[in-house]
This record gives sequence, structure tokens and C-alpha cells, in this order.
Amino acid sequence: MKTFKLITSFISILSLLVLFSLTVFASTSIEESTKSIVRVISKTNTKSSLGSGFAIGKPGNSSQYFASNNHVVELNYDEVYIIYSDKEPVSAKVIAYNSEKDLAVLKVEKPIKQIIPFIFANTNKVSVTQKIHTLGFPALYDLIHINEGLGNLEANPEDVTIGTGTINRKDIINNTKTFVHDSKISQGNSGGPLISESSEVIGINTFIRGTSDAENDNNNDLNVIYSESVSIDELISLLKKENIPYQISSKNSISGSNSNNLSSSFFTSFRSKLIVIIIIIIAISSLIVLFIIIKLLKMQKKSSNHGNLENIYSEQDQPELNQQNYDVSNENTLHSKTVVINQSNRNIYLEGINGHFSGERIPFKNDSIIIGRSKSKANLIYPDSFSDISGVHCIIKYNRNINKISILDKSTNGTFLKNNNRIEKGISTEVSLNDEFYLSTDANSFRFVKLN
Repeated sequence: MKTFKLITSFISILSLLVLFSLTVFASTSIEESTKSIVRVISKTNTKSSLGSGFAIGKPGNSSQYFASNNHVVELNYDEVYIIYSDKEPVSAKVIAYNSEKDLAVLKVEKPIKQIIPFIFANTNKVSVTQKIHTLGFPALYDLIHINEGLGNLEANPEDVTIGTGTINRKDIINNTKTFVHDSKISQGNSGGPLISESSEVIGINTFIRGTSDAENDNNNDLNVIYSESVSIDELISLLKKENIPYQISSKNSISGSNSNNLSSSFFTSFRSKLIVIIIIIIAISSLIVLFIIIKLLKMQKKSSNHGNLENIYSEQDQPELNQQNYDVSNENTLHSKTVVINQSNRNIYLEGINGHFSGERIPFKNDSIIIGRSKSKANLIYPDSFSDISGVHCIIKYNRNINKISILDKSTNGTFLKNNNRIEKGISTEVSLNDEFYLSTDANSFRFVKLN
């Protein structure tokens, strides 16, 4: 009876592990999608237009084609660039566009191996209330500083904003198939993809609709009501016309050039890897269960009372409980005012003055605190809605041997001391225990405290 209970418990734990793996990899799929997003710039001698774009074309390990909005590149079709990661701008040629449907297709001279094309969704399977995500780069800061030169712009995947919402309705607006949804499209997101939970492109982010309060309080800010994204079907029509390859999510690949060799892509590969990982987990777990059963049967034969299962386990098999350290990567822990600190961390804390972490005291774990929106790289994590905070915004280091604190800025929007002096990006700057600093704006302020 105890053997049966043990096996049942183990199977339950195994099921939870499989579900957890599915959840983690689904989240990873969305984050991986940010690596296929680029900045798109069109410029003249006096003006610049900035937006986002995403990789399309022949699936595989590189990208030569990118989709965006026509209004992003129409300023000057002859001088268009894309920026990806921290690379220098790459010149791109506008090979097709449709001003009525606000679509443009760009091509770079050489395929970029670091960027993998998206797969398009079958829009017949897209339903109202379906969960979706809008991807793109925030542009407010870049519009202000673009005159400093294109070389100062970066397009790191960690800086891509990920909006979340649901499809409200399918519509035809100005003779264009459109998805109306409630995921906010902010300035700079234009031309980025509207994707499903499985990272398939549903549409292209284009419009933002709202009403102005200017007549009420002289405030010209826009109150967002809903967003519009052009259906991917409209882009497919343009790609077919220009014989540009692409792939729809199905068993059979479809392309404008009728090519049949579009069989591999990052996202299909991702699903295959996910299946393999789950199978490996199940196989290993099954072997463990089998080992336990064999062990129990042997114990039953040797035991005079037909096997007391408790005899299998000894105190040596129990894990030793260590003092719990404060983990700043755990968002649930971040909102707890009571913190257990490793004695070696002494009494130096980072304290939030205002903003998301107002009133929180965060200890220096491993002598450094990495602040940003990236769940994989930061350990003091801002929500994705804080688009002015970079993926890795800054790194705070505490050298306990010499009792010194330094700040290394890695952000787009800047890290500033209380006197509004901007910390130079990429250079570790020593600060004092009495200094205060903020990220992007003084709405995200911190200071250092020492407790007795």
C-alpha cells in the first residue's frame, strides 16, 4: 500500500514538472522572438523616421528580408537602415511597399546569420479573445538623440517591449484586413510584429486609436482606446506579388516563389526540441520509478514484516537545510519587507526611494545587483511595462574588501546621479554611500543605506 502511495506521489510530481517545462518554454519562445526584431530608420539630411521591423523570408539560420510599415520608410526610400543588437547600421533597400495598406519590405545585401525569420500564422485559426503580444523598440529617447548619429543607436533584444492583450475583433478598415486588439502600440513599435502565444506572426503593428483631452485641460496626451494591426494576409499578398519567400504555420511550406525547401525554422526547431526534452524527462523519471520499485521489492523480501518503506530512507538521505538567502530575482520576494541576509553581506543595502521598488531594501547578493527588465540577465527585475528601463540597465557592485560602491551603466536611456549628471555608459563609476541615483527619470530613484 505504501509502495503504491509512493509511486502515485512520484507520478504527480512528474506531471507537475512536465507542466512547468511547458510553461517555461512557452515563455522562452516569446523572449526568443525578440532576437528577430530590428530597428528601422529612414533619413534625409535634416529629418529621421524611426520604427521597428521583423525578419521574414526563407526559413533557416539567416535573414535577408524584413517587414515594416510604409510610414516608417516613406520619408526617404533611398536611405533606409536596419540596426540589430549592438551592430553598426546596415543599409537596406525597399524592394516593395503598399502605401494604402501601410506595408514595406526591405532587403539587405548579405543575409544576417544572427537573425532567424518568423513563421506566419494561419489567420483562419485566429479567434476573437485570443491572447496576443506586440513586439517593438521604444522610440521616445531615440527620437530625441538620433541627431547625435546612427552609431549611437542600439537594438538589443533585451530592450524590445512586449505588450500583451487579446484580439477584440477582425475588421476591414480602409480596404485593409485588420486586427483590433487592446495591446498598446507605443511610439517606435510601428512595423513590429503582432504574434500569437506560439510566436507566429498574426499581423503588423500599425495604428493607435484614441481621443485627446486637449479641449478639457490643455493636455495633448492621447488616451488610448484600442490598437490596430494589419493582418499578415495583406503582407502575404505583397510577398506573393514580388516572389519573396515566406512560410505559413502548417505541414506544407508556402512561398511567393513556390519553393518546397522551406522546411526548417527556429520556431519549428523549438517545438521539436521541446518535445525531445519532455520525452527525456519522462524517460529519466520512468527509470527512477522503476529503480524505486525494484528497491522496494528487494526490501520487502528481506523484511520480516513484508517491507516497512520507512526503512528505505535514513537521515543521511534528507537534504541539509541552509539559511535562506534573499533572492532579488524572485518577484514575490521583492515585495516582502522582511529579508534574511547572509552574514557576509554586512549591512549595506540598496533602497528604493520611489517608483516600482519604493521602500524596498535589497541586499548585495554576490556583491552585485543587476537592474533591468531581462528575466534572464537581471536580478532586480522591472516589469516589461517599464519600457524606459533597459533589459540590463545598470550593474551596482560593492567591493567589501575596500568598502567601495560603483555603478556601471549599460542602458539606452541613461543612469543619473541626484545632481542630474549622467553616468558615462560602459565605464564603471565610483560613488559614495551617501549618493542617490535614478534610472531614466527621477521616478525610479535609489540610494544606499547602512544599517547598524
